[in-house]
Amino acid sequence: MSKPFKSPYKSMEALLTAVGAGEVAPADIPKHQEAIALTLEKEIKVKISDKGCVSVYGLQRFPVSLYPRQWERIFDADTKKKIVAGCEEAKKMKPSTEESEKGDGEGEDAKKVA
Repeated sequence: MSKPFKSPYKSMEALLTAVGAGEVAPADIPKHQEAIALTLEKEIKVKISDKGCVSVYGLQRFPVSLYPRQWERIFDADTKKKIVAGCEEAKKMKPSTEESEKGDGEGEDAKKVA
């Protein structure tokens, strides 16, 4: 069995740039497109440990693992409203150049939703 083709391009934009630069032959575009689509369509898997920890794989590089009570807190109606309101507020506010230059990891993303 042959190994599936893996495109060196992570996005369609990168592929189109490479085609424009002459790095990729037009005949090879479909196989690159298929490989890119497969990498973008990660399957989400859920596993439950013996101790009851629920882990979700496929959202990011590492799994998101929480115990049932923690999931309940996240999906509580009031908490969801606060998270959505915080996200909408973050979209409206633009970070100052001073904050973005710090790079201390305590920007808008580090905001606590109580």
